[in-house]
Amino acid sequence: MTNAHRRDAALDIARGLIMVLMALDHTRMYFSSATFDPVTIGQTTPAYFATRWVTHLCAPGFFFLAGLGASLAERAGMSGRLSSFWLASCGLWLLALEFTLIAFAWSFTLRWSWIGVIASLGASMICLAALRWAPKAALGAAALLVIVLHNAFPVSEWISSAWLSALAYGGGVAEMSFGDRIMLFPIAPWLAVMVAGYAFGAWLTPGGRASPTRFAAIGAVLCVAFVSLRYMGFGEPAMGGSREYASASDTIMSFFNVEKYPPSLQYLCATLGVLFLLIAAFGRLHQRAADAAKSRFEPLLSFGRVPFFFYLLHLYVIHGLALLVAWALGWPTHYLFWRDVGPNLTPPDGYGLSLWGVYGVLALVLAILYPLCAAFAALKARSNAFWLKYF
Repeated sequence: MTNAHRRDAALDIARGLIMVLMALDHTRMYFSSATFDPVTIGQTTPAYFATRWVTHLCAPGFFFLAGLGASLAERAGMSGRLSSFWLASCGLWLLALEFTLIAFAWSFTLRWSWIGVIASLGASMICLAALRWAPKAALGAAALLVIVLHNAFPVSEWISSAWLSALAYGGGVAEMSFGDRIMLFPIAPWLAVMVAGYAFGAWLTPGGRASPTRFAAIGAVLCVAFVSLRYMGFGEPAMGGSREYASASDTIMSFFNVEKYPPSLQYLCATLGVLFLLIAAFGRLHQRAADAAKSRFEPLLSFGRVPFFFYLLHLYVIHGLALLVAWALGWPTHYLFWRDVGPNLTPPDGYGLSLWGVYGVLALVLAILYPLCAAFAALKARSNAFWLKYF
């Protein structure tokens, strides 16, 4: 899957868009002057809420497309043993980097880490390496069962170990022998999303290409399911769901304010539904005018062909720029060094930019990353070196 002519442009564009949205979220974290959570109704604004909401597409996209990518790799000729080796070794690689280079990029301090998206991706890949030997129909059914019902069962109450419960199912802060850690992405619900991508990958990508018709159909079904579930009140944690407010904008935001930590059924229906519709749109556009589409989406294609390379670089670029700007403008720099269990998300007085300033910094970040990612993507296209698959 390393040669450019064997890649699906629609999926690469979708991956690239996911990376840009992720960079937007992390630029907001390090540069925003807002002292409120962008999804706290009553404090946030529509612009902040929308900025945060669109970045919800990232994590489901990471996990689903990782599973889909494993399915594509198998059908491109990767043997069963090699596929399991690749998944397991990639998972171990991600886990190792999560607690070293990535942890330092987040915090700019030593001995700080959390169980973030990369760690959960790595653990899920290791699990998929073992699960892929099961029949795909059984895997698909099990994945859907977990996705649909995981909010309905108090599994966390059935697990006696608090840290294991947080790691596997519920998320939160876990007290561990080497220090407390935030479990942002519990494994079970996110593994289910990856397994779904793997199990249904062949149906969604016949001939190794994303089917716009099938992605559009499933995307529409998921969006309708989200609206229906929202009105029914099923598929969110206890006390979740929408509310009516005096302000119409607050009521609308409340309707779309779904729970990500851990991912609720409504959250997954909304985000995967939108993502699938985007993939369908990219696929149709590419079918109609392949050359024009590639030219128009070249930056997203480059980002999407080297997603992990982008991930590693973007954290250092964003955090490094924040430290440089803070030093130059006299902002409190201690805010950028994380030492507590969680990240620093409430900026001190005199720190940060407006939301539109955040978008300006994002444009600079992408301008820095694009030539680097384009060069690395070109290297991947020229080479069949196996190690390049890990980026």
